[in-house]
Amino acid sequence: LAGDDLRATLKALVRFHAHFSEAARRPRSEEKWRCGGHWQPAYQNAEQFESGVEAAWPRLLDNFRDAFDASPATRDLNLEALGGRVQRAAVAAGREAHPFAHDDVTDVEEWRTLIHGDLKAANVLVKGGETVALLDFQYVGCGLAATDLAHFLTASVAGSELLRDGTLRDGELVDLYLAEYSAALGREIDCNAFKRQFDVAVVDKARFVFSYLWPRIDASPAELQRGADIWNRNSYNKDVKAATWLVARTSKALDAIS
Repeated sequence: LAGDDLRATLKALVRFHAHFSEAARRPRSEEKWRCGGHWQPAYQNAEQFESGVEAAWPRLLDNFRDAFDASPATRDLNLEALGGRVQRAAVAAGREAHPFAHDDVTDVEEWRTLIHGDLKAANVLVKGGETVALLDFQYVGCGLAATDLAHFLTASVAGSELLRDGTLRDGELVDLYLAEYSAALGREIDCNAFKRQFDVAVVDKARFVFSYLWPRIDASPAELQRGADIWNRNSYNKDVKAATWLVARTSKALDAIS
């Protein structure tokens, strides 16, 4: 997604999150998953949180080395250490990004809403950059809007919207989301708290991509290019610029939350 289609979809996601932020508008417990999101820890194997990222990362880094060295967004980062940093943060980030999977949630109750849980581009229909339909609510459930937004930007957005001339541009999309969300709710929200939730969710998503999704396809620039026209592939599996953004943004997020 890019341009008007991207922004229209972002605004549709805002309306979805804002509508279900009110408890009276949420489905009954038997009509949804307790916690939304297919990549949440409860649905994944323990290896992702124990050793999977660190084990897979050296191979992935070798595959992407030339692309990362060529991008101003990644060339000066300590990429050799990134796998270990994500691994050490994985358990805490998973719990923080998906808090409603646990019984002892109190501090983020005000942020509870329904999340789509799998808003990849293949689950979006856009007409004329205005009319949007969101599809496939298999993983809908309670969650944080910031976690859903992080998955959406990671899985659905063209790399050219996220990374331009070596500069990370996702902040513009997050700010647009926040302005629309505040307007839809009719009140001010704590933007700093939301952005912290977003950073945590980026790290949590990186855990899933680096330990499971990329190793499955032995991800490399050549493999991503080969899949560029596969409709159902997520951005990080078909767009080298989106993959580069994810690595750079994960490093930035780890710096922010550490």
